[in-house]
Amino acid sequence: MGLILVGLAVGLLKYQRLKEEPETALSLLGEKSNVSLDTIHHVATRDGVKEWVLDAQSVQYRAAEKTTILKGVSVTFFLEDGETIYLTGNDGILFTSTKDMELSGNVVVQSGSHELKTEELYYDYKARSVSTNTPVTVKGDGVWLSGNNMKFSFEDQKGAVWGNVRTVFENSQLMFADS
Repeated sequence: MGLILVGLAVGLLKYQRLKEEPETALSLLGEKSNVSLDTIHHVATRDGVKEWVLDAQSVQYRAAEKTTILKGVSVTFFLEDGETIYLTGNDGILFTSTKDMELSGNVVVQSGSHELKTEELYYDYKARSVSTNTPVTVKGDGVWLSGNNMKFSFEDQKGAVWGNVRTVFENSQLMFADS
């Protein structure tokens, strides 16, 4: 009876570790293993705080490349101030060793009343930022903005758009600050 209880305790501890570190579970499959799943729901934490949630309609893990190929991707980012940013795309790649992501195909980012659209977007886990080198449009709160490149930091909630930038202001009461 004691051995059964010890075995259950060890199993539960290992399960909890694998639940918190899915990369460890995937690495147990071996270097040449490939796994396909119909759906995935993954919660990423940093220092015990939920940072983002990823859902995808289909997934293929490629052990040799340490990548997870995603279809029908939806990611929710949780910011320190309580705000959330929603990101969707047709396809994606999650780099399991770095937690960086690339999304492509009808990429939409929504935050409050702002919406960003582009064809490709890169999420840098370490820097907590998103960027693109493909044309981007942003609209919301009386502003429409487009450009060829964009970068946005979740940490300081500041971004930049450059390359053939076009802007339309629909609100005459907008104020400009020195840059």
